[in-house]
Amino acid sequence: MQRIILGRSGLDVPVMAVGTHPMAQRAPEQGVRVLRRAFELGATLWDTSDDYGSFPIVARAMARVPREQLTISSKSYATGYHEGKAAVRDALEALETTYLDIMFLHYVQSEDELAARAGCLEAFREAKLAGQVRVIALSAHTPDGLRAALAEPDIEIVMGPWNIRGQLPDNSTLPEMSHALQACYEAGKGVVLIKVLAAGALFKLFDEAIRAGVRFPFKHAMNIGVQSTRELEADLRLVLGQPVDANIIRQFREGGPWGKAA
Repeated sequence: MQRIILGRSGLDVPVMAVGTHPMAQRAPEQGVRVLRRAFELGATLWDTSDDYGSFPIVARAMARVPREQLTISSKSYATGYHEGKAAVRDALEALETTYLDIMFLHYVQSEDELAARAGCLEAFREAKLAGQVRVIALSAHTPDGLRAALAEPDIEIVMGPWNIRGQLPDNSTLPEMSHALQACYEAGKGVVLIKVLAAGALFKLFDEAIRAGVRFPFKHAMNIGVQSTRELEADLRLVLGQPVDANIIRQFREGGPWGKAA
């Protein structure tokens, strides 16, 4: 598996993160199988959130592999200091781990919103000093949200949407989003793309959409939500520039393995 350093964060991660949101829609055993297969293939960056419902799946999969070989990221909508402390505590307890590799301020949409979540950010700083969080990060659906991270040195990783068709949430435009991602990348932030399949809406362009994400120059990794091992393996092959069986591509294009969950 190809790996990369996430900007100045120093985290050494695979170029594809496994998104666990879609797994919560299926039987937990299936999600555990997907994550175990991901580990076998070297896809050891697993992304979750306190609103996904996938903590139990991730915890069960984590229990079966060496923790130090995983990079676990979580997210929270918490705003205040006490909420932020609770978000870290609850994630650690639910995932049955002593630390989170990455903790995201989730869905920050502007500078004003980041300022309003200063208490949560302070709680995350304290968690980092205590060894409970390795790196503080920010996820956003807007260019303004991503740019808000530029003035905050403690935020070392950003996660933002991008895809080949510009089907982006919150009325963001592709040129604006591309520019904001580039600014974060050039400032030394670790940049992770989300929504490369537009929450499932671009499965008719399954292979093209993932390859376009690979070509986008101002990112370090892509976070792709998956539900099945078959889907995981196809995603990884595309991300790594390897051939994928044409029949599998056609099946994904014609049906799509899940709806709008990623």
